[in-house]
Amino acid sequence: VFTGEALTDLDLAIEAYKEALRGQDLVGQGLATVFLQLGKVHAFRAVAVRSSSPGLSRIGADPVVQAMQYHFREAAWQFERYRTELADPPTASKKLLDVAVKLVKACDINVLERQHRSSLAASFAQHWGEDHEGPWIPLAQLEIYAARECSFHVMSSFSNGCEDVNCVYAALVQACTRLGQNKNNSENSLLGEWKIACEELLVGSDSLLRAKAHLMRASRAQEEQTKSDLTHDIDDVTETLSFLLHRALVICRLASASARQNHVLLETEDLNMPACYEVIDMYREAELVAESAEKAGVPGMAKGADIEMQCVAASFHAKMLTAVGRASEARAKHHSILTLALSLDPSTKGFDNPSGFLRDKQWFMESKLVVEAAQRVDREAEQKERREELKDLDDEIKGLQKARNAGSNKHGDDDPRPLLKYVFEKHHPIASVDPGIKKAISDGEPIKKVTFMKVMRLYHPDKLGSSPDRRTVLLYDEIVKLLNSIYEKNWK
Repeated sequence: VFTGEALTDLDLAIEAYKEALRGQDLVGQGLATVFLQLGKVHAFRAVAVRSSSPGLSRIGADPVVQAMQYHFREAAWQFERYRTELADPPTASKKLLDVAVKLVKACDINVLERQHRSSLAASFAQHWGEDHEGPWIPLAQLEIYAARECSFHVMSSFSNGCEDVNCVYAALVQACTRLGQNKNNSENSLLGEWKIACEELLVGSDSLLRAKAHLMRASRAQEEQTKSDLTHDIDDVTETLSFLLHRALVICRLASASARQNHVLLETEDLNMPACYEVIDMYREAELVAESAEKAGVPGMAKGADIEMQCVAASFHAKMLTAVGRASEARAKHHSILTLALSLDPSTKGFDNPSGFLRDKQWFMESKLVVEAAQRVDREAEQKERREELKDLDDEIKGLQKARNAGSNKHGDDDPRPLLKYVFEKHHPIASVDPGIKKAISDGEPIKKVTFMKVMRLYHPDKLGSSPDRRTVLLYDEIVKLLNSIYEKNWK
């Protein structure tokens, strides 16, 4: 743990080791040891600089950052001198790995901000890696640490958590519909926070790629210290960072599309159709990236889709299709959203009766309303068309109804025989009829349930052949309705 005198003590140590190097009596292992110790002191001096200023968050011309970079460069140079002077790769690898482990511990204990921990480790690894010829495992460990701390920092920066898509959806809706958006306000919004997170995660992704490259070099150089553990660590960090970066990439694309939509639909007097289609393409791109992170062009991403963000992107895509008058395409898109959303909650059997989890998703309920409204319109149109078509069958329907009424019985089971005789005489089934059915109808015994069900199957639409005319289909439907009414009363 660095105390208040850490900077002074480390500076004195640096001067002491430099003085030792000015002497002429150091050679071989003794000289290598001084190089190693001087490098360690410079590395810890860089960490101490950052730990003494935990509130700093901006990188640039800041003297604290300049000092940190200077000490890391010096540390990297001294470690290379140590490796060269020692001329014993296995021993150098073990010692430098120990330095990396201690540096990670120093960051954990003394640096409060995870973002600063990540930048410290990544900065040192990059300085150390310039013109580096091994060992590689210490560098891999630092890069993995930098990527992990980057992920942790992003996860801790969102009060509602990175998995809360409802807040993101609400922010995107607001970005689409708010007039006179202020740039500074948008930067401080949830979408602005995700933009910053995306930039950080891209840096973390670069660290992860370098870590993987270092491990490959270590494997070729047969460096085996903790290699298997680091491989497991890389897999864990890759899974977490890929999820976060994937989501951030989609949200950033949606934020840009929503801002463009706001300008095109709300801030211009005339509807600019080419600009509208540009917005549609932006939403389509976001949808594709949500479906596969590879579409974002970021190497090293774990495969898989961000299903909920894919649904969100498709929701805005569908709304823009509606805005430009492409209602049928919008409806199909909304329906695909509902189908895809079911994979988020396997307990839900259909979108018509969603679970509480899905009912809490505004994008889901909006798509559900659109699809259900369209289905109602379809049903009404079909019913209207059917009523018009049935007018041509008015005489046949009256005859069927008369035969049905002839067998009605208010005090017991209805007699199906009048209706059955009528349909066999006037509208004989297309399929062949079992002689036993005709005999049962002509006999005086009550019609059995099994016989009646055989008759019902004869008039099922499937018995009409491959291409029945519409009139015959409607007639069979009416016959089945009347047969069903008897079945419901007598045998249900």
